Formats: sequence, structure tokens, C-alpha cells
Amino acid sequence: MTVDMVYRRQKEIDPQPQYQRAPVWKLRKKQLLIDSILRGFDMPKFYLRRVDSGSPFEWEVVDGQQRFRTIWEFIDGDFELSEESADLPGFGDLSGQSYVGLSHEAKDKLHGYPLSVVEIQDATEPEIRDLFLRLQEGVPLNPAERRHAMVGGLRDFIADLAGEGETIHPVLPLLRTNNDRYQWEDWLAHVIRLELAGGPGDVKAADLKKMYEAETGFDPDGKVARKTKRILKYMARILRSEPPEMDIKWGFVDLYLVLSQLDEDYDLAGRHEDFLNFYVSFEADRREVDDAAELIESGGDEWDRDLYHYIEDFTSNGAKRASIERRNEVYSRRVLRDIPDLVPKDPKRAFSADQRIVIYRRDNQICRKCGDEMKFKEMHADHITPHARGGKTTVENGQALCSECNLSKGGSTPISN
Repeated sequence: MTVDMVYRRQKEIDPQPQYQRAPVWKLRKKQLLIDSILRGFDMPKFYLRRVDSGSPFEWEVVDGQQRFRTIWEFIDGDFELSEESADLPGFGDLSGQSYVGLSHEAKDKLHGYPLSVVEIQDATEPEIRDLFLRLQEGVPLNPAERRHAMVGGLRDFIADLAGEGETIHPVLPLLRTNNDRYQWEDWLAHVIRLELAGGPGDVKAADLKKMYEAETGFDPDGKVARKTKRILKYMARILRSEPPEMDIKWGFVDLYLVLSQLDEDYDLAGRHEDFLNFYVSFEADRREVDDAAELIESGGDEWDRDLYHYIEDFTSNGAKRASIERRNEVYSRRVLRDIPDLVPKDPKRAFSADQRIVIYRRDNQICRKCGDEMKFKEMHADHITPHARGGKTTVENGQALCSECNLSKGGSTPISN
């Protein structure tokens, strides 16, 4: 194909199928590519996959996305040539020139430039993704980009949260990190790894890759997925003022983990401002320390020692389970110190068989919500004040609901409020 053919078929080529990285080329690199074309330099092959007839595209780009986009953008007038193009043979000084400013001869050279294109047909999705990863070895993908190119349920769940689906999870735009190389997916992968582990665990790149491979059948509506989205939604409420402190991955990971653990034992409803104040105060203490050793050399109190250990584990080996565990211990103690009035949940979650019978008889075998009569086996014993909001598992706090009413009630968890 010539450059002209590729430009005219732009709408027929999908430059960013699921496994592809986002556009990452800086202006300098784009300018050099166009300069190379005008000089007649050779260019590596492009790889296009012929897609099914049901797709709006005829091809998808397996390798060459950045180069295709650069060609399209230059011809569309999105950038100008750099000073590198001050001495182009046959054309002279084209530095600072946009496509519109090129001579007819220069445009002819550009449009007639031949591109070597390999068309792949009848390849499976795993084969295509494997080829993509192999082709990128020349310009290595970062770990998040490699995971994004994998196949599986967990990969899709994380990518959907980060905006591959219809919406972006509201917590992500509040983080002080951009997403040009899938940083959002990287941060999400860390907290989901801890959620799957049920607490601190190793979150090195190799551990996250193994997680993606092991969770190809991840249920996006399962218990872990629901809790992850719930905690992230609560964090969005905490961070809605966009605090500048949320600029480091470990700060995000540590805050998520302590909230996930506290949610099991405490009613967190309506405590968003308390947690924001805690987070900002803790970060102020951490960032004010120039030399952590001074915290213990001066014979500081227990909180100084806690901060010393947190900083040491924060700045080295942060992805190891032992480091995350020690930071979590410090975080937990500081939260309970700074927010001492958190209401514990009843450790007993489910009503006993005897309690269910008493509730059923007391409510006259009638659903307290819709008023329909029901059999005992159809009854759900429900907390009037939700257990998640500190409601006790007692007959007084119980009510008889039919299964339909109880399921429609949704059991909203306070942490999302």
C-alpha cells in the first residue's frame, strides 16, 4: 500500500483494537517519521488483520498504530515538521511546514511512498494477541500495556472500569495520574489483587500477570467485583475534592485496603469527610519528613515509630506482601486513632433458625413490604437497620420479607452512600 491508499482507507482501518496500547508517540517522533518518508528512508512492516464482515472496519492494526496515526494526523494538518527537515534533498528547508504548505512535489513524494503491509487472515484472538506482544519487543510495552493485551474476564473487568466500556469509574479521573499508558488499569489491578487475596499480598508485575492468567473466568458480577466497585465508589466520595496528595500509587493502594478491611467490621456510612481529613493529615505527616531515621533517633513516640516504618516500606519494596502488611497495620492504627467513633457491625451476620421462626410468627406470615402471605420456606429474614450500617442481628431488628421484595430491596451497602 502507498501512503495515499492508507490515508484514503483511514475509516476502514481500526487503529486501536482491544489489545493495542493507547497513542503514545510524542510530537518529536511523529515529525521524524514524516521526515524519514520524505527522505525515502526504509520503514518496518505494518501488520493488519482482516476482520469479519460484521465489523465496521475492514482491517485492525496489529502493529504500526503509531505510524498510521502519524501519517493521518500530518496530512490532516495536526502538526508541522521540525528543524530536522531543514535540509531535505530535492525540497530544501521544510522546517515548520505543515502538510498544506508542502509543494506539489513534496506531497507527491509523501503520498506515493510505499508501505510494506502484511495482511493476516483467519487468525484466532489468542494468536493475534500473542503476535502483538512479540512484535512489541523492539519497543517494550510496560507491564500494564502487556496485561491490557491479554485475554480474559479479569482483564475485561479492569479495562471496563478504566473506560473501555461505556463509562469510566468516577474515582479514576480524581487520581492525579494520567492514563496514557494504562496507569488507571495498573492501579486498579493492584487493589483487585489484594481483594482477591483477602488482604496484603505480593503485587509485583509478575504477580499481577499471574492473576490475569488465573482469572480468565473472573465474574464481573461476582462478590469480589461487587465489593471492589463499592469500595472504589466510596473512595470517589472521599476524593471528590481532588486532593493533590492522591498522586502516588501506594497511597491509593493503602487507602483502598484499609477501607476494604474496615468495611467488614464497621459502619462507614457518611464518614467520607472523616476519611478525607485522615488521608490529608497522614500524607502531610509523611511528606514533611526529610529523613525518616530522625523519627526514631530523636526518641519519638509510638506514632513517630509507626510513621518511620511506614515510610521505610513505602519507599522500598513497596510491592511485597510484607511491606504492604506493615503499612496496612500503621494505616489501621492511625484511622482508629483519628476516627475513634466508628460504629462496629454486629459480628453475627445471619439470623439463627429460631430467630427466623419467631420473626415469621410475629409478622403473621406476611411480607412486611408487599403484604402478601408466604410460606416459611419462602421467607427471608431481613435486617430493618442494615447489618452493614451497624444494625444488630436481633429479633427486634428483623422483619419478614418475601424473596422478591428482599431481592428488590438490594441490600444497599452504606459505604456507597
